[in-house]
Amino acid sequence: MPRWREKSILTLLGAGGILGFLVLGAVLWERTLHEGGVPFERPKEPLPSQSRVPDERIARWNFYGAMISLDSLTDALTEGDWYAARQSFTAFGLAVPSLPSPELTYPDLSLALVDFFNFYQIELQRALAAGQTNRAIFACNQLERIVWDLGVHLNRPPLPELGRLHYLGRDLEYWARVGDEEMLRIGAQGLTKTWADLRPVLTDRAQQVAEEMDSLLLRLKRGNSVEEYQEVAASMGPVMRRIERLFADIK
Repeated sequence: MPRWREKSILTLLGAGGILGFLVLGAVLWERTLHEGGVPFERPKEPLPSQSRVPDERIARWNFYGAMISLDSLTDALTEGDWYAARQSFTAFGLAVPSLPSPELTYPDLSLALVDFFNFYQIELQRALAAGQTNRAIFACNQLERIVWDLGVHLNRPPLPELGRLHYLGRDLEYWARVGDEEMLRIGAQGLTKTWADLRPVLTDRAQQVAEEMDSLLLRLKRGNSVEEYQEVAASMGPVMRRIERLFADIK
């Protein structure tokens, strides 16, 4: 046999031996992991369909019922009717019995939003138990805004601006109640900006209530004392409700 052929055969045998050794080593390493009690699992990539698993609990969410309950709760607290306030809190719990899972079910849903929901729900419960009106109203206002935002994320309530207008209106009433002039000014600025975004959506038939809102916001802008803010805040509630009823048929 020629010398060059012998060298070729030896080279091939050597390469095959090295490859076999590497394969055997890999098999023994995997077996060692299993026998040593260490689970050996290759990472699994999530299927595309698993990134947005339907959550049947969301179908049981009643966003409008939750908002109505919180609104009634705030009115009851303002009037000092603690029995009605606690009844409204119970109704709120029935409207939103459980939250979605942001990480898996709804990856676009803010974890912070859910955390704030849990916090203010407990805060409201504690304030009601302790009979603390201002603390309960503040927590209730925050929950109204959070519930609306959660609904927007889940494509339920209409127009984020409408929810913000409602929240800022309630917030204005709260800061007028506690007499915080600085927060009243900030709230008035937010209301003006939100109303500027929402007003063009109103139809001609809503012109009268739109002009009433314009007038109230102008009074807020010119306000120089807590008393003036309090007067405007008291007048704004009914106008807000009329504006909200105009959008009641938007789903």
